[in-house]
Formats: sequence, structure tokens, C-alpha cells
Amino acid sequence: MRVVDLSIIITAHDEGVLAHKTMLSVFEAIDLLKQKNYSYEIIIHIDDGDKNTIDYFDRYRKDNGIRILKNNFKDYGVSRNYAIINSRGEYVMVVDADDLVSKNFFVNSLEMAKKANDNVVIHSEATLYFGRDKDCVLWVKKSAQGTMRDIDILCGLNRWDSPCLAKKGTFLKCPYLPNRDGHGDKDWWFNCESESMGIRHIVCNDTVKFSRMKSCETSLSQKMRGAHWIQGYTSLFGLGKRCCEGEEEQMGREKDSKKRMVCRVARRITKIVKKGNKSIPVPEKRVVPEYVMEAWRDISTIELQLCPTEEKINRMTWYNTELGDAVGVSYFKAVEKVCARPNYVFIVPWLRNGGADKVLINQIMALTQLHPDWCFAVITTLPTENTWENKLPKNAFLVDFGNNSKYLNDAEAELLFSRIVTQLGCKRLHLINSQYGYAWIFNHMELIKKNYKLNVSIFGFEYVKGTNNKVIFDYMDPFLVEIYGNVDKIFTDNKSIIGRGEKKCGLEKEKFRVEYQPVVGDMKEPCIRRDSLKRILWASRVSCTKCPEVLCEIAKKLEGENIHIDVYGTMDNYDESIFDGLGCVSYCGGYNGFHELPTDKYDFYLYTSSIDGLPNCLLEATMAGLPIIAPDVGGVGEFVKDGKTGLLVNNYDNVDEYVEKIYYAIKNPDNMAKMAKSAQRLLKKRHSWEGFLKSVEKDFEA
Repeated sequence: MRVVDLSIIITAHDEGVLAHKTMLSVFEAIDLLKQKNYSYEIIIHIDDGDKNTIDYFDRYRKDNGIRILKNNFKDYGVSRNYAIINSRGEYVMVVDADDLVSKNFFVNSLEMAKKANDNVVIHSEATLYFGRDKDCVLWVKKSAQGTMRDIDILCGLNRWDSPCLAKKGTFLKCPYLPNRDGHGDKDWWFNCESESMGIRHIVCNDTVKFSRMKSCETSLSQKMRGAHWIQGYTSLFGLGKRCCEGEEEQMGREKDSKKRMVCRVARRITKIVKKGNKSIPVPEKRVVPEYVMEAWRDISTIELQLCPTEEKINRMTWYNTELGDAVGVSYFKAVEKVCARPNYVFIVPWLRNGGADKVLINQIMALTQLHPDWCFAVITTLPTENTWENKLPKNAFLVDFGNNSKYLNDAEAELLFSRIVTQLGCKRLHLINSQYGYAWIFNHMELIKKNYKLNVSIFGFEYVKGTNNKVIFDYMDPFLVEIYGNVDKIFTDNKSIIGRGEKKCGLEKEKFRVEYQPVVGDMKEPCIRRDSLKRILWASRVSCTKCPEVLCEIAKKLEGENIHIDVYGTMDNYDESIFDGLGCVSYCGGYNGFHELPTDKYDFYLYTSSIDGLPNCLLEATMAGLPIIAPDVGGVGEFVKDGKTGLLVNNYDNVDEYVEKIYYAIKNPDNMAKMAKSAQRLLKKRHSWEGFLKSVEKDFEA
């Protein structure tokens, strides 16, 4: 097979006669190749072409300098790879059939590549986007500088588009990634992956590509975005990339220690915060470079839509990728604590004092015991302080998406989250109470179906504050229901949720796994206090679902009695004033775990809640030796058996029933101590670490 200097590959799909404009611009650019005696070939590759496109290119069948290939890949990346493999050129230029090129693009790019001492990919310096009834957009690109900023920008934006020119061997070394299974964006992935291989991307001075703006109906890339496809894994953003000295040398980047890198990232985030969000390319009014005007005037003889009228020039906007590094900065900051590819990824709203957080930590600890070589990533999705990060074991890493995305717009945040999930490279995802996680999975159902095993934890529902407990917020409906087809297992800490899932949502009980949460530590002997003042402990979040208003009404009924209630818990949409005027109530502030509370000075534990799973606070109160008074909601009745392991209130908002139970507890301390002892026996039997470990071993299969 005779080798030529340049293979010009034109990939076609459904362009029809619009491809004629492309061919005319290609023929003009070839004239300059001929003048310099460069040999060339033209390959037309029609992939899943429509009749109009096939009919148009049939006219070139008898041209000896043009080869026509046909396939039905339905994938631009695979189409390009096939044509490149079948090319004869030392260098290859890839052109889409609806783009036009400036006259000097082929010859200038080829000569620039030949002068380079190493592998390079050559791009046009400028791209001018145009379309009928659309304002023109000008994009002037920059060459890679061999710095970390190159990577930051590529993390959020594609710095270079097609067409591009490189050695055939370069394309074979780094073939285009197929668009499939929810992954796409061939040009971006090729640019990133080749960069990670040490292949430099540079722009060829004074060259212009003219790109036709398509509708969503005709553009494959637009269809992919509409279908919520995401960009695939690339080693350019691999974990630990920035602190791997060998790869830094290969990429020709500066050698930064991890500490210096983190400082730089922090400074740039601060800069973004101070100046506002400048990460997205912004329209700018500038003077159009003369080389663009010259190419623009030349191409207008081929494409009348490109006539550079004064109105077009005045209305034109500029696209600038060089400002778009915020996603990259945020990405590397978010994953800076991840030192290895995780075996399991949890997606949660936050990591702080709460029942769901305890479930997360328990599962990680159990999985660590079962699989000592595993490590875990915990992605937090809300911008808040993760006060329980220190409770994670050494093999679990916090990925703080919430705080590192709060200054990004919605599209950038979505890109950042997708980048994090993809680059972690783990196929096991576990979703716990994260609205953002549910929404992301719902938007990427094809991706999840083809690439991931998804588990979900559900504990109960909540009432929306201000609705008098009439409006329900429920992770089961609609969140879980919407993604149910892609969920492998549903974990819960109580059986009541299963019946509700079957009855209300039609969920299959076979998908549910009940794991009663363990309580570890020394159990205190129930103690009967003989003091005349009876002290009651109330400890939980002060939120609408925990019914602080009911607690206040109870306190009013107890006024004048020798009874006092101490309230512990963080305020959630409430403040301390809710307890004003209640002489028998003291608000004692938040706490960071039940072990911090002075449980020895209380007679029993009072719990109020309108909805629940099986709250961990009841288990911890039992460990502390406290008898329990609690409402029969959710899974509470699975632990508190009225008169046996505690006192159960039938209706969560029945104040008189609470008061009646409190008086009974005060008058019958010996019976309450016996109930506490029975609760401890149930705790040992059903909530031991050994029992929990067996459940995890059975449910979390490797």
C-alpha cells in the first residue's frame, strides 16, 4: 500500500447536499497541498447515512483520488477509527461533512506537524460557528501550555474541537471512544486521553474552521446531551494524578507537591468566590483578527450564509474556554483525599450527627471487617460542615461535592458530579437520602443500567414543615419509584417500610433487606433514682418531624409537678424561643453522640416523633440503661413493646396519652427498670455487632 503524506477523512451521516459546501472548501485547501507537492488521499466514510447523503457522495465514486466507505456503526467515534485504520497517510486529518475549512488549514497544519519533534495534534486556531437565523460565534483557541491549568480547563470544557491533524500512529495509539452505554463526547475524550499520554495539542496559526450550528433534531452530539450522556473515564483526571511525580515529568508539567497543589486550588477557589462565578465562557466584544476576516471573506464565496456583513460582525459573540477552569479546580479539591480507587461508593447528603449517618458508618465498618482490602468513597452532596468525617475509618475517603460545587452553575455542578463518579471508577453505588443523588441517577438511567450496580437505603418519610403534617416528603415516592428499575437492593433498618413500599408504591418485598442496626459498647445497668425531682431526657434533632410542639404541650401539662425535662439537639428550622415560658423545660444545646449526654442523672428517655424508621437514639438510650416512652410510628414498635420493653404511645400527637405514660413511669420505677432490662436483652439478641455483620455478609455480596 503506497503511503501518502496526508489522508483527509470526511465522516458523513445525514448532511445531504450541505456536504457539497464542505467538499468545495476541501478542494480549495487541497490546491495548496498540490502546489507544495504533498501527496494526499480523500476518504469519505458514510456511517448510517441517509439516502440524500449517499446519493450526493455517489458522484465521486469514479474519482481516483477519493475512496468511499460505508458502514452502519451509528457512532462518530467508531466511524473515525475505521476510516483511520483504512487510511494510507503518514498523517491524518479528520473533518466532519458539515464543516468547512480555510484554504491554508491542510498545508499549514501538515507542515507544523512535520516540524514538531514529538507527537502532536494540530487544531485550527479559530472556529467560527454560523447558521441560518443564528448569530455567529467566534472561538479563538490556545495551545496547551504544559501546566496544571490545561488539565483544570479540560476537566470542565473541551479546549479543542475537530477537525484535527496528527500522525496516523497517534490516532491508532489513542483511538476515539465509542459513544455507548451512557458515555459520549468523542472529541473531548480524545483530547484528554491523548494529553495524558504526553501528546501535545497545539493550534495552527491563522487557520479557521467554519462549523454549522445544527438543531437538536439533526445533531448527534445534541441528541447525546439530550439523552443525558456523560463523558467517559480518562486517565488525565485519575486519582492522585497531580502528586504522581513520574507522570508530571511525562506530561511536561511543573513538579508540585500535593501540599502546594492544594494551596493553589484553594487560592483559585477563593478568587472565583470573590469575583463571582467566572467559570463559564462569556460573550465578549472584540476586534475580529485579520486572519479570521480573510478566511471569512474567502469562504463566503462557497457558503453565502458566511458573508461577513457589518451586522453579522457587530452581533457576533466570542466563546472563551480559557476562563473555564472552575470545574477542574473544584474536582481536584473534591477528590484530594481519595488515595485509591474505591470498591464501594456511598452518596449521602452530609456526614454529621444523625441516624442515617450512623447507618453509613456501620456499613463501612462491617464491610471493612469482611473485606479488609476494600476502600470506600463517601460523596456528600449538600454544602454543609461534615462534622462526622473523623468517624470514618482510614480506608474511607470523603469526597466533598456539596461544598466544592456551591459556586458553580447547575450545568457545571452536574458535570462535576458526573466527573467524580466516573473517575472514581467504582461500579458499586449506594444512595442514602441524597436528593441530588436521586436526581442525577434519574437523569442517567441508561448509564446506571449499563455500568453500575445500585443499592438504596430507605428509612421512612417526613412531613414538610409548615403543612401541619399534611404534606409528606418521601424518598420512596417519587424518588425511589422513579429509579426503581435500576435498583438492585433496598436496605432498611425496620420492617414497617417494606409493607408501606408494597402497599403504596407496588415495590417488590424481595428487593428489601432489613438490617437492624448494631449498638456497640458497655451496657449500663438500669438504675432507679429515688430523688423527689424526676428528670426526663429528650434528645434528638429539634425538627418538625420530632414534634417539638407536642413536647411543649406535654410540658405545659406537667407544669407545677416535680418534673423537669432537659432537651438536647441541634435546631432544624427552629430556635430556642420555642421553649420560652416553659418552666419545666431546659434547652441544653446540641450534642455529637449519645455518649456525650449525662444519662446517669435521668429517670427515663422521652421520644416524640410523627414518623420514623427504627431510631438509633432508642437503642442508645437502652444501652445507657434508660427506660423509654415513645410513639408507635414507623419501626419504633418493633423495639418498644408496650409494657414489656418500654411504654408505647398509640398516637404520636396525643398529649394526654404521653402525660399518662409519664405519670405511670414516675409511679412505677421498678416496673420501668424491668422494661429497660428486657429492652437490653432484646438489644443483645437483635442489635449485636455479630448479628449485623452476618446480615451485611449476606446482603453485600462482593
